[in-house]
Amino acid sequence: MKDKGLVEGIGNLYEPNRALTRAEFVTIMDRAFDFSKLLQACSSTVSVTSSVYGCKPATSGTRTSQAASYKDLPATHWASTTMRKAAQLGLLQGYSDGTIGPDKPISRAEVAVLFNRLLQVGKSASITKAVITPSFSDVPASLWSADAIYSLKKQGIINGVTDRDFKPDLPISRAETAVMMDRYFSTLSAK
Repeated sequence: MKDKGLVEGIGNLYEPNRALTRAEFVTIMDRAFDFSKLLQACSSTVSVTSSVYGCKPATSGTRTSQAASYKDLPATHWASTTMRKAAQLGLLQGYSDGTIGPDKPISRAEVAVLFNRLLQVGKSASITKAVITPSFSDVPASLWSADAIYSLKKQGIINGVTDRDFKPDLPISRAETAVMMDRYFSTLSAK
């Protein structure tokens, strides 16, 4: 993943067991999917390109103005630009208190939802929702992140921490994220 330019260490250390932050995850996703190109394709003017990408134009700049106003995301934050792009794309949402938590550890459930949203950007809006057959004891079909978790599991991108438990509220580690990205790129090359 380092050779692909997706992950970096901190002072010659990768720290594989450290929890990944929301800003770090969004940065990895930007490196993999190029948010600038997605934003251009999803611009407010309907075009052939935006139709191909399955984009829905933002209405009256609400995503843009919301993305600019998170109280814990100053322009000086190292991931400010990337976090704002993710918010503009509708991939990342802030919390009800007006924060977005860039330095907060990201949970396994949040990772699944964000990654699945990114994968949906290029798909037709008319795709029917798959029927979920829960295989994790801690991810019932009614869980807010269940669709994303089971979709990524079905694609071979994400696994549980055991065969029976996903641990959706557990922070995802840097190592787990690298494995997930490797699986994603392996599924692409297998197609």
